Amino acid sequence: MKKGMIGVIVVLLMGTLFVSCTCRNDKAMYKSIPVGVIVAGADGKIANANKPLQEMLGYTLSELEALTWQDITPKKWHAMEDEMIKIAKEQPYVIYRKSFTKKDGTALPIQIIGWVKADKDGKVSSSGGVVWPLDEGGFSSGAAAPAEPAIKEAPEESEATDTTAPDDK
Repeated sequence: MKKGMIGVIVVLLMGTLFVSCTCRNDKAMYKSIPVGVIVAGADGKIANANKPLQEMLGYTLSELEALTWQDITPKKWHAMEDEMIKIAKEQPYVIYRKSFTKKDGTALPIQIIGWVKADKDGKVSSSGGVVWPLDEGGFSSGAAAPAEPAIKEAPEESEATDTTAPDDK
């Protein structure tokens, strides 16, 4: 097995385990996971964020709880984020790349394993994600490149969306 594939498997297993623990409200797992984790209500308002995510973005938990996903996501990613929520209603999780806006206004390119809790009618009750910052090469720092079929990139330029995460605000 290639070295990169092992990293992909580890990332997917870690994300799946975390999603499972979050659904069971496993607070010990939530506090101990070494990557960023964020949870939002149906309205997109941030309900919780672990310490690694707070440090990544430069916000305190109380500051994040006053914001929504949209507040910390550059506008150019909003349409793709809406698409990911639709997809996540029908499968356990989605993996994609976008960026968050840090408190200092700079962009932080990320990869996210996101999930949505929805009722049988598709009404969203909450959403969340496990977040890794990306390096300049587009890969999680210190981790292997993700498998291409598992990644959802932003739409092409021809679809009126810029896909270069490092420069967005």
